[in-house]
Amino acid sequence: MFIRSLAISMLMLALSACINIDIDLFDDDDTPVVRVGDVRFKVEVADTPALRERGLTGRDYLEERRGMLYIPEGRFVGPFWTKGMRFPLDFIWIGEDCRVVDVSVNAWPPNPGTPDDQIWRYRSYPSAAYTLEVNAGEVDRFGIRVGDRVKFENISGGC
Repeated sequence: MFIRSLAISMLMLALSACINIDIDLFDDDDTPVVRVGDVRFKVEVADTPALRERGLTGRDYLEERRGMLYIPEGRFVGPFWTKGMRFPLDFIWIGEDCRVVDVSVNAWPPNPGTPDDQIWRYRSYPSAAYTLEVNAGEVDRFGIRVGDRVKFENISGGC
């Protein structure tokens, strides 16, 4: 009985340590966060034409659970491409109802010299109100699925 109680206590301690680490990662400031289900991503917000056009172009990587949230001027986001990207992405398409409506995984950058008209465009079916770009593989790693609830933290308007 004592050993069982000790094991349960150790497990609870380990779990609380993990939870505190996760909370500390995201509660240190007013950084914008997008929560998809139970997964939180620190994000940069692309809410102007210049920020949306630049996006993540020219960067070498994103840290784990980091991303870029695109907020369009109109009602829906348009297609996305990976021109100028240096690493693959997953797209999480978010509907007006603040739920994931679609995902596009492993969007690889085009080969150097690929003409613009031959670069693949990614879009959501159905249309999405917002797009969250994260590292390729994170949609699968964190079990993100169509229908997951989305919440914005420290981001004005939206979900």
